[in-house]
Amino acid sequence: MNKYGKGRGFLVTWDELVIGQVYGPHQFHVSEDVLRKYLSAVQDKNIFYYLENQCCPPTMAALYFGPILSNIPAEGRIHAKQQFCFHMPAKIGDTLHTTMTVSNKYIKREKKYVDLSMRTEKSDGELVVSGVSALIWPC
Repeated sequence: MNKYGKGRGFLVTWDELVIGQVYGPHQFHVSEDVLRKYLSAVQDKNIFYYLENQCCPPTMAALYFGPILSNIPAEGRIHAKQQFCFHMPAKIGDTLHTTMTVSNKYIKREKKYVDLSMRTEKSDGELVVSGVSALIWPC
């Protein structure tokens, strides 16, 4: 596999990843439209989220964690595990800022792993969600 895959540009190899490297912040604005479309897409009809509190379900974190992962392109990486800690719900009107840090690299059973730590905060610095993803790196 070469470093250029299917028109997506440069791919990052495991050796090029630097522990402590920070990516982001990626900004995501929670609008009523975004929340409504998300709830419709996942077929969530729980009125707790929208009508009563105007807050986002925890699973909506995929919308603001996902784009930051594209900062490290690697075709064929495998999502081995993840862990999230939800500190407070995001609500309509919040602007969220997500950063991702390469927190560890290691080899286990002859496979190259990368741990990525992610944090999402509101504009005022309040922590919304933090998490760690372990990925098996292809190159």
